[in-house]
Amino acid sequence: MIAIARKNLSCLFINPNPFLCNSNALSFSTWREKRLIPVPEICDVLVNKHQFSPELASLASSRLPKFRDPQRTDSVLSFLKENCFTVTQLQKIVV
Repeated sequence: MIAIARKNLSCLFINPNPFLCNSNALSFSTWREKRLIPVPEICDVLVNKHQFSPELASLASSRLPKFRDPQRTDSVLSFLKENCFTVTQLQKIVV
């Protein structure tokens, strides 16, 4: 942000026409915000079996497209638990 402001300010001293120095005027983005839709079955597995909070379970189930299957979610998290991962570590990994 500072670099952009510095560039625009320095450009104004060199060229008084703001249209010629404003590089942001021509830039655009095709990025669209994706709607995060939680998967209820996965939320249940995360809350009931792996001690996630309902908020974290909802966020995790909406962010992870590979975990759309509750059985897959459970098997991955169970494997990590068996290999000495704590609930806090699992939450950080998933979310």
